[in-house]
Parts: sequence; C-alpha cells; structure tokens
Amino acid sequence: MKYLVAVALLAGATTQAQAQYTPLAPASRFINPPPPLKKDGQWRGLIGASLALTAGNSETNALLLNMDVARQTAHTKIAVQGFMNRASSRANDEVQTTSNKWGLATQYDSDLSNRWFAFGKLGFDGDRLIDLTLRTTVAAGVGYHLIDTNEQSLNVFGGASYIDRRYRADQVINDRTARHFSSPGAILGEESTHQLNERVSLKQRLEVYPDFSPDHAHLARFNGALNVSMSQKLSLSVGLLSTYNQQVPPGIKKTDTSLFTGINVKLGD
Repeated sequence: MKYLVAVALLAGATTQAQAQYTPLAPASRFINPPPPLKKDGQWRGLIGASLALTAGNSETNALLLNMDVARQTAHTKIAVQGFMNRASSRANDEVQTTSNKWGLATQYDSDLSNRWFAFGKLGFDGDRLIDLTLRTTVAAGVGYHLIDTNEQSLNVFGGASYIDRRYRADQVINDRTARHFSSPGAILGEESTHQLNERVSLKQRLEVYPDFSPDHAHLARFNGALNVSMSQKLSLSVGLLSTYNQQVPPGIKKTDTSLFTGINVKLGD
C-alpha cells in the first residue's frame, strides 16, 4: 500500500507543477545525455557489471550484470532490461548462497497523443533463494507523459497484468499447496530520467503489481541508478534493486534489496 500512496502523491504533485505542457526541447546541450531520451530510431543504452570479492577469515563474492537498452522514435519506444545477481559467502568451510536471481523484460510503448501512450510488457525472472524457477509477467495498459524533454522525463502508467509462477518445490499459499500458481492483477507505476549536469544522470522505475486472486501474492519492484560519465563510452554507476514479494517461503524476508556500484559501457552515440 505504501508504494501505491507514493505513486499517487508523485503523480499529483508533478501534474500540478507541469500544468502547462513543455514541448520537446532542442538538442541537448550536454556532452553525454542519457541515451534513452534521443528519439531517432537507434538503439542506445548501458551494459554494466559489478564485482566484489573478500578473502581472509571469511570469503565473499558478489556479481551483478545488468543491461538497459532502448530504441525510440518520435512516437514509439522499445525497451529491454535484464540483470543477473549472484552472491555467496564462505565461513568455517561452509558455503552459503546469499543471492541467485535473474530477470529479463521488454516493453513496447506507442503514443496515442502528445501526452497519452499505450504499452505492452513481457517479463521473465527467477530467484533460487525462494525456489522460484520462473515467473512470467504479462501486462498492458496506458500511460501519461508528465514531463518529456531532452533533459528529463517522467511517466506514470497503469493497466492489467497476469502473472504465472512456477516453483522448484511445493509452496503453501493461502492454504493451498502447489508448485504452480497464476493470478490476474493490475500494474501501477512510474519512471523517470534526469540529466543532473553535464556528466551525471539519474534513472529510476517503480512497478507495483496488486494481485486480485485469493492468494494475495502482491509484488513490487524498484530499480534506480545514478550514472557518472568518465568518458564518451564509460560511466561509473551506483544502483539500487529492490523487490517486495507478499508470498515467500518460511524463513525468507519479503523485501530483497541490493545496493551496487560498477562500470557501465555505453551503447550508441
């Protein structure tokens, strides 16, 4: 519920501030603008990696690979995001996996007017720590461009969703024991990009999936990254990945959060 309130407050505040629509600004004055904001039909984005290792009395390792690319025209957008996060620790000759998850999603947007757009999304993800072999998410709906300039953008969106979940072992959800669950629901969210100065950009996205079935398997995801350009092709990033699952196996926390730093390679000019 707190995610829904945050989205509503953000949408209301921004709508009031942007009562007069600002048309698309001329070409950015920045030397390294955020790749997704150019609308010339070329693929642009970032591919990054983060690695952390420790040794001594205990050993730990953590690896995060991430991808965020998009192709935009004047009225359409195709975006592809993916990540893989693995981490483990060793102490007293005992190895414990602390993270083993992945995700891949694509979304297509098509403008209906200057402000409104329609979208369709398909996503796949898995998480070994909660025995989730595959979760398939299908969503479609409409969105609204609150801000759309070369320096920043802000969209809010909502629609219907359908989620199919397959587990490695039997799960007990709402007094029902099975390995396969599926449910209809909704999708609500917001996303924004901001060019803070010539070399620093920020991008974030929040999605909330209310579950309409008796399982009440509500889901929320947040992904944000601050990128600092080091050259025309390389940037340093600080990012946050957070997922909330209403239904998880006993002993597993509902909220899973990863904070990372790494190097990104820019695709496109």
